[in-house]
Amino acid sequence: MDNRILVLLPIVAFAVNVSVHILVFRFRLVKSMLKAIVAGFAVGLLFLWIALAGLAWTAPGEASYVVYFTLGTLTYGLLGYNYFHFTNLGETARRIRILREFVEHGSMSAKELLTHYNSAEIIRVRLGRLVRSSQIEIAQSGAMRIKDRSVLRMANMMVMLKCILLAKKE
Repeated sequence: MDNRILVLLPIVAFAVNVSVHILVFRFRLVKSMLKAIVAGFAVGLLFLWIALAGLAWTAPGEASYVVYFTLGTLTYGLLGYNYFHFTNLGETARRIRILREFVEHGSMSAKELLTHYNSAEIIRVRLGRLVRSSQIEIAQSGAMRIKDRSVLRMANMMVMLKCILLAKKE
């Protein structure tokens, strides 16, 4: 078995991930960037597992395929994790959004910028985004509650990873 194939498979799967993410988002097959990223990740992971299973099928008897599945999945997962944060950076970072404001308006005074980025406005925009993505719902009484816990689960996983990998309490 050529080990170069096993090294390249997570990278090829990652290319599938990015391609699917772009296609799904561009053709509006899902409503949000997050769902497009998740779809790309899932298809890339499925591609990786099918390719590894195919290699295991063609070269039976190699006990190291458990290691290849584990390392391939871990490598792919880390590539996907980094890609998520890379794409998310442009969507959420305030510095990038402020720079976009300068590009859009040419120049702005600090006072003008603060009218766009006061706390109430930031909360209003973020709440609107949470409602549009069905993460929260607002009752007729005005009370808000979590509707979809997927992002909350991801946040909890990040906290757990920080605890494990960085020995941080939170």
